[in-house]
Amino acid sequence: MDQLPQPNPEDENQDLDNRLHDIDIHEVDEDSTDSGEGSIIFLNEEEGQMQELVEADDGVVLDDRNSDDMDTDERDGEIHEINGYLNEDRVGGNHPLIRFAGHTASVFWCDVDPKDGTFAVSGGEDDRAFVWNINTGEVLLECKNHTDSVTHVGFSFDGTYVATGDMTGLIQVWKLFESEPVWNEKIEELQWLLWHKESNILFVAQKTGEIFIWKIPSGQCKVISGHGKGTECGLLMPDGKRMVVGYNDRSVKVYDLKAENIIASYKPQAELEESATDIDVLTDNTNFVAGFTDGVVLVGSSWSSKTLLELDTKTKVEAVKFVAHDVSSLIAIGSSNGVEIWDYSKKVLRHSIECSSINKMLYDFNRQLIYAGGLVGEIYVISCLSGSIIYYFVGHRQNILHLSISRNSCKMLSASEDTRSNVYDLTVLDTLAH
Repeated sequence: MDQLPQPNPEDENQDLDNRLHDIDIHEVDEDSTDSGEGSIIFLNEEEGQMQELVEADDGVVLDDRNSDDMDTDERDGEIHEINGYLNEDRVGGNHPLIRFAGHTASVFWCDVDPKDGTFAVSGGEDDRAFVWNINTGEVLLECKNHTDSVTHVGFSFDGTYVATGDMTGLIQVWKLFESEPVWNEKIEELQWLLWHKESNILFVAQKTGEIFIWKIPSGQCKVISGHGKGTECGLLMPDGKRMVVGYNDRSVKVYDLKAENIIASYKPQAELEESATDIDVLTDNTNFVAGFTDGVVLVGSSWSSKTLLELDTKTKVEAVKFVAHDVSSLIAIGSSNGVEIWDYSKKVLRHSIECSSINKMLYDFNRQLIYAGGLVGEIYVISCLSGSIIYYFVGHRQNILHLSISRNSCKMLSASEDTRSNVYDLTVLDTLAH
């Protein structure tokens, strides 16, 4: 079994103290009052061969299936019959290296450890979360104690910790290879969670809109109180000092985590209250993009309340991504219309890619490719240069709910309603011209 090096506790604590200086977490009394809208208050406190993992009496084991045991769409990549948008001439149909089958219901979320891409974590509707080896499928840890769907999971920046959260609001943090959590907390109802990119700080949003910021494993906490509206998505800016949050009243706010104030605030012009569904940020810390349930897409500055683009796609937006190659002002929008690529500086539609309804997207900076998870289980590989589908991955039978990519861009992890979490080899794309 692979072992991660154990960090020195004194070095770890010193590193956290240094990094937390910019977020400035400290303690005050629990009866501290809200200081206004959007304020922050403080609280105490084998290669190419498909392998499937199946349940057995003695645990989860590998099952090497031959082609006769597979469905037609699995065996030949011939999903053309169930998806009219694919055709015989398209290159693709690549199967997963591993199909993790430890779950018995929909897999909602997945993540690849950022250290060396050896481990995966997945959480599902069966109230279970697993940490497993991405190369062998071996289960290293079952994250127990959850009593409702595990909707969010994720590794800390260095892979030391993994967080799991369920719909009841139970948040647990685990160390790899340790059977008991090192920290846990209960909130009203979990909406999303994410880790800081450079320190062991966990951000968790609950149903009523508050965002808790916990130092792990001490549990020291501060809270972004919001403005009384729920939030469905949030993302840290790359500088780690600001956060973009999308709310259920069509508003988006940019918070300065150290100064404890709002830098920028946006609300699309339409009067209806609709939820922000997804957010992405530019790597140079300048702009963000947000998509909404009513089809509106908003691009704004993270330093001021300047709107750079507001457009109406006429259908619910499920995913948005900045597409950064030779032109940094491109965004990709995933919806029931497929994928659209816009130049937001010129307010021009560059490409419209016809495919099945899209639920999740990733952008591969190294290859300049978009990975878009479809409603019927395929994952489209889209060239940002040509605006065409150049490849696709198969192996799922139902909706793709989440995607994650390893830091070295060699493997991709997927989560699906079909109870599976698959591992795909992305290096097969390196020989494709796009």
